Amino acid sequence: MLVLFCVGLGLGWIHIETKTREIDVAARTARAMEIHTRHAERLRVLEAERAYLRRPDRIRDVAIGRLGLVPPPPEKVHEIVVRKAPP
Repeated sequence: MLVLFCVGLGLGWIHIETKTREIDVAARTARAMEIHTRHAERLRVLEAERAYLRRPDRIRDVAIGRLGLVPPPPEKVHEIVVRKAPP
């Protein structure tokens, strides 16, 4: 009788340990999924901001308005000819 009791107690202990680990893994998985979701949302926001900041008309406005850059006059623009290096 004592042997059956010890076996039952051991099986109960194993069951409790297994469930505890299962719950811990589920909690860590849920936390990792929350972090992933937040990072994915932040990435979407950053990609949208990047797309906005890289628009050519915005870059032109910043270059002219904030930096005071102006397009060079045609006589200042020269074509650069690239030659192949000798073998």
